[in-house]
Amino acid sequence: MKKTLLTLFVAAMATVGVNAQNLVKNGDFEAWENDLPTEWAPKDKTDAPTATNIVAKVVEAGRSGKAVEISDSKYKDNYQNTRLSQKVELEAGEYVITFYAKGAVEGKKAVAGYATELKASGYKYGKKIDLSTTEWTKITMEFKLTEKKEIWVLARNDKSSGGSIFVDDFTLSKKAPTAIEKAETRKGVDVIFDLSGRRVQKAENGIFIINGVKRVVK
Repeated sequence: MKKTLLTLFVAAMATVGVNAQNLVKNGDFEAWENDLPTEWAPKDKTDAPTATNIVAKVVEAGRSGKAVEISDSKYKDNYQNTRLSQKVELEAGEYVITFYAKGAVEGKKAVAGYATELKASGYKYGKKIDLSTTEWTKITMEFKLTEKKEIWVLARNDKSSGGSIFVDDFTLSKKAPTAIEKAETRKGVDVIFDLSGRRVQKAENGIFIINGVKRVVK
């Protein structure tokens, strides 16, 4: 019986980690044309967020194959944020941006984000993440859209210091919906676990594994 219950829990949790479709093109930066990464908007692209006026260079030794170098920019002795962007059309829902970054010099930071409009108020960002010059650091950001919309997903070289950053393996994926309004249970029959793997008698106000299925009980 214990083995059966454990199997139900493991099977249910395994569905949570299934890899979702990457919604950006050329996220691995393997495709280049005229010295620019295809599908991405670096320098001199008009249909791109402001402050995307950077030099993007191919990096042969990336995290997995090629990567892209996002240069810095300076204006009146002050460093500016520089961004590499791609325009995508998304349905309403919850999304996750993930990419890996490394600093060309010490003290660099990278940020994931997106823009809904081509002006400053349209930018949304995650946390600034410190970068190593020797190891690839994972950068992530989650966001939610309430309606169908065209947006620009971004990898940002932060203005906190000068120097380039390297970016590779950029993904944009939609989070799988798991919520239902109500989970019907029959006392003494349903097998219920919380997300720590502990069996409970009743599912109330939270996320549970009920008979091998992940459910949100409201």
